[in-house]
Amino acid sequence: MALKELGIALREAREAKGLDIDDVAIRIKVSARVLRGIEDGDQDQLPHSVYARGFIKSYAALLGVDNDLVMRAVDEAYPFEVPEDLLSETVIVQPRGRARTGISPVVLALALLVVLAALGGGWYYSQQAAREADLPKVA
Repeated sequence: MALKELGIALREAREAKGLDIDDVAIRIKVSARVLRGIEDGDQDQLPHSVYARGFIKSYAALLGVDNDLVMRAVDEAYPFEVPEDLLSETVIVQPRGRARTGISPVVLALALLVVLAALGGGWYYSQQAAREADLPKVA
């Protein structure tokens, strides 16, 4: 289905619901001139394809027109195109965040705590042993 046929279907759906084009324009916040361009299937009256696609989808959603039908017509009228200058460039995508190299900081912190606890326990044991050595022996 071309944009022209979609525009006719949208106009018929709007008229069947008894809506004026100005009422629809207020509801979906799109100018009546753009809505007339959609209904006429005139791409020259429509803004850039990104906006036009959104306006057409909003208009069709308000009227309850089948979304698959709308998307086929919109994709046909406004095919997704990659600019030529982008096709010739090689793009390398780097992952976000830190790369996983080695041990995580959490594991390092836990290992440090274990080492400190062992050193503290050894110090405490040596202090207790020294105190016991200083006590007189009872027979």
